[in-house]
Amino acid sequence: MIVAPPILLVSYMFRSSKPRSRNKKKTLTNTKENPGMTLKSDEEVNHKADVTDDTQYSLPFWCRYAAWGIVTLAVITSGVFLILYSMEWGKTKSEEWLICFFMSFIESMLLVDPLKIILMSVIFSWIVKSYKEKTVKYDRKKLLLETKRRAASPLSYLLDVFKATQAPLKSQTVARLKEKRQQRLKMQEIFIELVLYMIFLAVLYCVSFSNRDSRWYNVKNHLEQHLVTSNSISVGGSTLKYDQVTTASNLYTWVDDTLIPFLFPRYHTNGDQLKANRRLYVQDQVNFRVGPMRLRQLRAAEEPCRTQFLDDGNYCVAWESRPCVRGQAVYNMTYAAWNFVSSVDIWGLPVTGLHSTYGGGGYIAEFVVNYNISRLVLNDLYKYTWIDRKTRAIFTEFTLYNVDDNVFVFISFLTEFPETGGVIASTLIKPFRPYQHVGSLGLFIFICEIIVLIGIIVFSVHKYIWFRRYGKKMWKELWHVLDILIIILFFVATIMYIGRWIMINMAMKEWENHKNKFVNFSHIASWDELFNIFLAFIIFLTTIRIMRVLSYNERINQFGRVLAHVSRDLCGCFVMFMMVYVAFVTFGHLIFGRHLETYKNLFVSSTTLVNAIIGKNSIKDLFSVEPVLGRAYYFFFVLFLLWILMTMLNATLNVGITIVRKKPVRSTYGIVNIVASFWREAVGHIIASNNTTTKERLKLSRNYISSKKFTKTIVGTRQDETQQVDIVKPTEDLPKKKERARRIYQLHKTFDLNKDNLLTVDDAFLFSDRFIESNKLKGEQATEFRTKFVNFFRDFFLKGEEKITEDRFVQKKTDEYQKDGEEFEKSVRKNMSVLVSITDVNKDNMISKEEFIEALKAMGLVTFDEKYFSAYPQIKPGFIEANLFLQSWVEYCCNSDDTNVSNLEKARLYGFRMIDSI
Repeated sequence: MIVAPPILLVSYMFRSSKPRSRNKKKTLTNTKENPGMTLKSDEEVNHKADVTDDTQYSLPFWCRYAAWGIVTLAVITSGVFLILYSMEWGKTKSEEWLICFFMSFIESMLLVDPLKIILMSVIFSWIVKSYKEKTVKYDRKKLLLETKRRAASPLSYLLDVFKATQAPLKSQTVARLKEKRQQRLKMQEIFIELVLYMIFLAVLYCVSFSNRDSRWYNVKNHLEQHLVTSNSISVGGSTLKYDQVTTASNLYTWVDDTLIPFLFPRYHTNGDQLKANRRLYVQDQVNFRVGPMRLRQLRAAEEPCRTQFLDDGNYCVAWESRPCVRGQAVYNMTYAAWNFVSSVDIWGLPVTGLHSTYGGGGYIAEFVVNYNISRLVLNDLYKYTWIDRKTRAIFTEFTLYNVDDNVFVFISFLTEFPETGGVIASTLIKPFRPYQHVGSLGLFIFICEIIVLIGIIVFSVHKYIWFRRYGKKMWKELWHVLDILIIILFFVATIMYIGRWIMINMAMKEWENHKNKFVNFSHIASWDELFNIFLAFIIFLTTIRIMRVLSYNERINQFGRVLAHVSRDLCGCFVMFMMVYVAFVTFGHLIFGRHLETYKNLFVSSTTLVNAIIGKNSIKDLFSVEPVLGRAYYFFFVLFLLWILMTMLNATLNVGITIVRKKPVRSTYGIVNIVASFWREAVGHIIASNNTTTKERLKLSRNYISSKKFTKTIVGTRQDETQQVDIVKPTEDLPKKKERARRIYQLHKTFDLNKDNLLTVDDAFLFSDRFIESNKLKGEQATEFRTKFVNFFRDFFLKGEEKITEDRFVQKKTDEYQKDGEEFEKSVRKNMSVLVSITDVNKDNMISKEEFIEALKAMGLVTFDEKYFSAYPQIKPGFIEANLFLQSWVEYCCNSDDTNVSNLEKARLYGFRMIDSI
């Protein structure tokens, strides 16, 4: 607000002030030698005189001096205040201010301001790039004066002579320009789609990563070290951890000595007693305890003929049948632990353990928020044998909240008691973040979510319009099917997001109303996990979808063509692979499943063999259990799956790669071309590409003129009545015509089949397609011809470059010729022999008239000049010797003596319209 107004004012004054007027003409005194001579002003002499109207300058010329005064006054005023403040600050503060000033100045100069300028230039040049062209005004007097000067200038006259007369465009040219314009629009559309899609994908990544945090692993690892993992260092007054629980007694001991002291701390690490507000946290004083913990038991039914295997009856204390003793519900703290609770009442979900799957209900023993009462409840459970022979699973559940990381952690310890005896222990720690819109980062995530929602709505409307327009045809393209799947997954994820928000609000409201009661968060943790699974699928599919834009890339096209060529063979290989793989999985489970955990079921056996394929072998236990059979099993597994089938798969892919290399894929668009084209359209820069400037056209015209600049002097001005005529004379002589550059230029022009003033591989493909079609080549013959011509084109024209302009091509060939004429002739003979052999389709060392005509058609020449063919010496009517045809190419490219031109060379010159007759 302080700096911007004076800067804008000064900029406006400099930009809108008129230039100071000067004397327009100085007249010389007439002399006898030069009667009627005058000197003209610089404005009239300058051949680049501005013919536009200067009404855009709305301020007088003296406003420039006023602007300089404002700038000087601002500098002096700032300096005065700076000196006064620095005297008040003192040395230390002034030095700190200077350091901050220079650091911010360097940062702005090198980073911030350049980025701002580039960004604003791109935006404004894209929006208003043609405003000046549409609104420019011309001064008729200046325009007339400039026209007279150009008309009277000998040099301008020479240049005008070289310019070709304009004629109405041919229909082929119009069609080509129309196609080029459509390609440009398509490239702009592709680029805009790519940019918008990348922005949408980046925002989607931000939303998805907000549901996960790399620090959650530290939270999980911390809790495991306190409660699960055993070590030699005593933590919490006990070394017994959950992974050491092997019996029901060990479970009681672990809860009493490890879990309860961790959840209900009483003393600080230094021995001081914790205050009431600090006792709400667990022992680490980092995680907040959200309600008490609970034990949930699932029991087996006593009757063997019941269809339901788990018990859901209500009992008295010590699993006594009803009716219960009067007053038991009042005096016994664990009375509720002997009654079954449905999963609907406690928001429970089925849980799959290592042994079996268990429902969300059960017999629940809650531990209130108190250390002493929790131990009393546990002692009662132990006293009345709450865990007995009918117990099948014990869930130890509680929820924590990490304030620093804004993350809830639901923890469940599942202790299974199978029918065979023993204990199977497993741990489930689920961090989740239902409250994401906390702090500045939360506000950013909320904005990202809004952007994603708007983007998917617009995307859905766009797809709906496409469906109304094309109907069932959309389903034939894989990308449209993928788009529909992404939209469906997005709406499912949106519903799940809203459902998670509703459930967390209900759970927190329940906890606020009953803080001493256990509130189940397991369904929220599971719902959050399911939501993230859908989000992960969306991220995966949207990332894959970017290949739709990248499919315009040549490499991606080649990859797709390879898979397309070998798709059937690959399907056959995969079917054979799956048959052998399933056979080894089944065999491994049946033989080793009773001894090894890695083969205990079919799913685990399959994962074990997958690990073996990628190199993570676990064969030590296999060999110890079955020394002979295990070794034989692993040997045949490696032999069939890794050696034979993998080799077959690689050989199949190699066949496809070989075929695609013989027939390269042409890419209509490329990512680099798309970006460059859009940059030219947006910013207005003219990159050396499709459009050549007028200077280049003059330099590469039929009468070649070198690009050397000539300094011009004004000799004088002759007054003829009321008109003035300029006499412009160059200080250096114009160079003579360079036939060498003319011929090389003509080569570029001849093989530039798509007429874009660039030689690229596309021109080689276009010639190959035309030649193959006109000569009706098929199969290996067509593939061989295309490969041969493309290689010739790369070696002779491109020389390792992607594309080459006319000027660049002329310069390179001229440099090669001037460096070593003999080596240049050898190179031309070698490359042109390839071209001649290609033209000689029937390989009889003669070029027939038909072969000659088909080659010209491939170059885009529709009409055939009989005189062109008859100019070559013929072995017999209608046939030219291939060596003579080759010699004509060599002499055309390599002859440096224009006074000694052979008949072969004249034939080539006539064919290229460089001479009018032979």
